[in-house]
Amino acid sequence: MKKKTVAGILVALGLALGGFYLWHARVNQHKAHLAEVLDIARLLRPAPVGQKQVSDVDVVHDIERTLVDYTVDDDIKKTIAKFLNETVGMVVGEFAIEQLNGAAQHGLSGNPLFLVKNAQGDLLFVIKVFKGPFHADHNFMRELSGFQVAATIDGKSFTMVTARAVGKCVIGGERYGLLAISPAVGTSLADVMMKMIAYLRMSQHSPEMAAAIRQELVEAISLGGHAFKRLGQVYAELHQLRAQKEVGIHPSIVRYAETKLIKVLRVLERDDHGIDRKVLQRYFYALLDRLQQEETIRSFVHGDPNPANFMYDAKTDSLYMVDLGGLIRAADCDGNPIGNRTVDFVGAIDGIEIDKLFGLPEQERARLVQAFVAGYGTVPTKLERDFFTLLHRLRFLGWSVPFEMTQGDAETLGVPLAIWQHELEELKKLLSTLSETLEL
Repeated sequence: MKKKTVAGILVALGLALGGFYLWHARVNQHKAHLAEVLDIARLLRPAPVGQKQVSDVDVVHDIERTLVDYTVDDDIKKTIAKFLNETVGMVVGEFAIEQLNGAAQHGLSGNPLFLVKNAQGDLLFVIKVFKGPFHADHNFMRELSGFQVAATIDGKSFTMVTARAVGKCVIGGERYGLLAISPAVGTSLADVMMKMIAYLRMSQHSPEMAAAIRQELVEAISLGGHAFKRLGQVYAELHQLRAQKEVGIHPSIVRYAETKLIKVLRVLERDDHGIDRKVLQRYFYALLDRLQQEETIRSFVHGDPNPANFMYDAKTDSLYMVDLGGLIRAADCDGNPIGNRTVDFVGAIDGIEIDKLFGLPEQERARLVQAFVAGYGTVPTKLERDFFTLLHRLRFLGWSVPFEMTQGDAETLGVPLAIWQHELEELKKLLSTLSETLEL
């Protein structure tokens, strides 16, 4: 009887070990598959000078062909469960999948987000679901290429979220891309500012309210200043990693800027909103021509410096970078930095300034900007700031929100429309300012 018991235990142990090795082999196989997909996605970035650029269409086709399909019963949650089980070895039934409400920011359609948590409620993964059809500038492709760049960047003062698994599915007859991402810790800098605004508004309600929340208000303002100083420090480190001095900006950045200019010029054909299209075009090329004759620093950049894309953990004083699609313009396909730091610099400052739309007073905006600049240190040249501030405005105005609105959109598009109008007014101011510095 004892021999049978020992034999049974050995058989069970053998089966368990066999199952473990099969699971381990499957997970390792997917790690290799993920690396293969990201390596293909790097080819969406510019080729180094002297090398032939691979067709974007061919790259996207190769990615789609390489991705594994995890579709289950036309059900997105069942599909995600299978996706996680087969890629990272999670046991179905031992984790919960929650769709994040309000994933579409400011009423604009965004990528559906799902949170994967264990039984204790700890966040394990964030799942992004990208709706096709796919092309080179699709968010799914941009993020895959961005994650490949991120894997080569070793930051000391910051952490970039990482891609953990990738796949595809078909739900309701529509193609989707699946991306499992490691979670970031802390509070987004956008929420840090919103907390400041909330306490400032409450403090203005009455003297009694102001006295009651005085300590919370002081802490919120202090946290905001420190968080944005850390953002400046993080950007400074990122922009110094493998930075190279070159004359002018990279050709791919020039092409990107020109596409944004063309799009805005087309938008303004329907309603110029008081902007002379020919003058705008002349300003753009006057700045660009001068910039192409000056020495600049080519560096890694985040590329999408929205405060919502940075998470600050006050407990550890750590900062996490999320939404890494902008990294597609940070490096060429061999990983050499090609971005210009001013993209992040002017974007970060505008991300603070734009919160005047939500009630952040001028004094507090100035404090946050000062904290960010103090953390960053060396400021880009005025010419760089002028050009990339113009490009920043063009990027937002390219939305063409006012022209694509319907009556039913008026309420949900209130915030993006306000942002569009803000950028329009700032562009008008910018053009008038530049007229004093440019010889036309």
